Amino acid sequence: APNTAYTIVPSAQLTDIAGNLVAAFTNATFTTGAAADNTTPSVTAVSPANGAGGVPTNTVVQLSFNEPINRLTVNAATFVVYPQATGIPVAATYAVSGDGRNATLIPASPLVSLTGYYVSMSGISDAVGHATSTFTSFTTGAAADTAPPTVVAISPAGGATNVPLNARVVVRLSEPINPSSATTAAVKLTAGGNAAAATVALSADRLTITLTPGAPLAASTLYTVKVSGLTNLAGLEVVAATSTFTTGTAASGPQLAVTSFTPANNSVNVPVDSPILVTFNAPIDPTSVNVNSVFVFESGAGAVSGTFAVQGNSVTYTPVSSFPGNTTVSVQVSGVLDVAGHGNNFASMSFRTVAAPDTTAPAVISVTPGDGAMGIGLNAQVVVTFSESVNPSTVNNNTIALFANGGRFGNIAGISADNRTVVLNGGMLPASSVVTVALTSAIQDLSGNRLADFTTAFTTAPPFDTARPSVVSQRPGNGASGVAAGTRIVLFLSEPRTARWWTAWCRSAATAR
Repeated sequence: APNTAYTIVPSAQLTDIAGNLVAAFTNATFTTGAAADNTTPSVTAVSPANGAGGVPTNTVVQLSFNEPINRLTVNAATFVVYPQATGIPVAATYAVSGDGRNATLIPASPLVSLTGYYVSMSGISDAVGHATSTFTSFTTGAAADTAPPTVVAISPAGGATNVPLNARVVVRLSEPINPSSATTAAVKLTAGGNAAAATVALSADRLTITLTPGAPLAASTLYTVKVSGLTNLAGLEVVAATSTFTTGTAASGPQLAVTSFTPANNSVNVPVDSPILVTFNAPIDPTSVNVNSVFVFESGAGAVSGTFAVQGNSVTYTPVSSFPGNTTVSVQVSGVLDVAGHGNNFASMSFRTVAAPDTTAPAVISVTPGDGAMGIGLNAQVVVTFSESVNPSTVNNNTIALFANGGRFGNIAGISADNRTVVLNGGMLPASSVVTVALTSAIQDLSGNRLADFTTAFTTAPPFDTARPSVVSQRPGNGASGVAAGTRIVLFLSEPRTARWWTAWCRSAATAR
């Protein structure tokens, strides 16, 4: 019946498989809703995200649902994680949140590094018995994650004044977070101890949380932003952070605009180490400023790497290395947001640097996996980082390559927006092999300086063991009769097994009996 309380009274005759009575089984109660549930539950989020890379080897895998699920349906028969190369599920334990909307798989041991995994769920159901399913994948990184996530930026900036009344709160994290932890309990906006009603949204890359108040903020009021309780893929909680700002008396306008550039448009003889200052008509959300929204590039050569600093209405870009001399540098601004979330009008400018020689050659400052690394997973990508932006037209499959076992393989998967980082994809790497990464002097920076020939090498892990163990002999023998009651049973397997496997096998055998 609708809206009715029910009580479950267990029978006093419940026993285990040995006939022992179940002790101290208390009654349970529940209350029905107003209508029947005829809808299949759906998965609203998966952590790690589908297709995610660099996932820590100590990750937990969590599924979030749009309604409470039957926790008894969350088990190794319905929810598994397994290497793409083997199809053998990892040993794990399971947990369901108190509200029944999150199911978590906790691997019994760290996952293999730099390895592709599948997440398969089929058969988890709601209280009515409607079952659902999902299938995703991710690739692990090189190691476990033992450091908690941190807050790298908050908008409005700490200590900001005259903040528009229609401002949002945006929090940028140091690493992807578990979407189930992104709630108004984890990011709070308060004034005078009272929480502002708001909604939260998590960005697609799971690095940014946006809290949007349900009503305009109060004028001339001190607000406090508190961040806590967010968790990363390994379940580690964020380092708590607090920030404050004071509102003004009005909302910001519908359009953010660039009001000036320094150097000015069409300037000449600009020093090669000059920063670029972009000024707007309203305070800037610092989490929206990046290499894509403030794009600095050399005409005909590509992006120039730099760093950004946001202060109130202005953004300062500082090049990582000097601009090439006697060269046109251009700036395009598109996608910068103010603290209320309004995007800027497209703006651009260019200037020409002074004729100053650049004789500093680019260098490789890091390669992942590192030189001499051992046991590298077979799904590893190779990432090469340079000391400065390089000319992307000089980075191709003729100037950078992978070699193993006397042959060349793989190709360039992509180059970063600032032209400093190149990703190589070798597909499934050859097992138990020395892989050499080679870069030639044909790679050049934006001034034409050549990279010195460079090589590095690492060794991959052995191939996955995809053969299942088998029983090759047993004592007493199959079909033996007259065996004494206290006789020990001995099994001989085709390969060693862990103590955890034996425990699980014995439990399965006992249940089958």
